Amino acid sequence: MNAPIHNADDLRAERARLKNQVSLSETRLKGGVREVKEELNPVRQASGWLTERLTHRNKGLLAAGVSLGIDQLISKRLLKHAPLPLRLAVPFLLTRAAGHYVDNNRTNAVEKFLTWIKQATDDTPTAEAEEKPTFVQVTSNTGRTYVIENPNLLQRLLIWVKENTDEDRPLLLQKENPR
Repeated sequence: MNAPIHNADDLRAERARLKNQVSLSETRLKGGVREVKEELNPVRQASGWLTERLTHRNKGLLAAGVSLGIDQLISKRLLKHAPLPLRLAVPFLLTRAAGHYVDNNRTNAVEKFLTWIKQATDDTPTAEAEEKPTFVQVTSNTGRTYVIENPNLLQRLLIWVKENTDEDRPLLLQKENPR
């Protein structure tokens, strides 16, 4: 209070001055809070990133399976004789990280898995298999020579048996018709 208040106009002026001083103080306070927030921003970002990575995200069967697999592999097998804090911390962190990865890449992982299953079970021959047929030449004990294109597993087994035995019987390469 700078001057004594003698009338209503002095009171109104003092009131306006105090309101102005309050708004100026609020502005300074907000600026100070903003500066503190900017100084703590890297810490907040790091803690936010860490919190996001460590949240439990086991949503669905895929994430639960990955979590169970990591738990079994790491804590029950690899860290079996490790100290207790390590046995608790490593599976916890890996499970959370894998759950986060699976949650973010769920559709991509499922598509890759289904593509792999389709390629593994596809019966159509690939272009490489058609371009490069395999031929096996077999000579029987009677002197006859057979050339087999793309021998199946049974034919390969019989060829191996023939090459590794000293029997005098001829090698059967085709199935006989049972009567």
